[in-house]
Amino acid sequence: MKRARDPKPKKLAAAKDLIAAVLAKSGFRTGDFPVFDAWDRALGPDAGKARAVGLKNGRLFVEVDSPVRTHGLTLRKRELLKKINAAFGGSAPVFDIIFRPGAPGISDEKHA
Repeated sequence: MKRARDPKPKKLAAAKDLIAAVLAKSGFRTGDFPVFDAWDRALGPDAGKARAVGLKNGRLFVEVDSPVRTHGLTLRKRELLKKINAAFGGSAPVFDIIFRPGAPGISDEKHA
């Protein structure tokens, strides 16, 4: 025997809610994107070689393409923190930057 169809149509969800849910399940938090954008602006043309990949408890995690660049960024850490936090009007969403080895240029090309 066939089941009768429910005459009520299902409620449709807004696209932005669906996208937010998928990103959340994947581990992405949409609230982090303004910080990532501030990182890109603070770093300028080198942003493609050192990519912000996460933010947790005020620590910004950045993948860097080479140890030499990591050293240079470590020397500029205080300056970069000031620039990032200045983008938020003085409230400090980031108090530390953690650099780790990675290949941001390669992974960006893969997903482009």
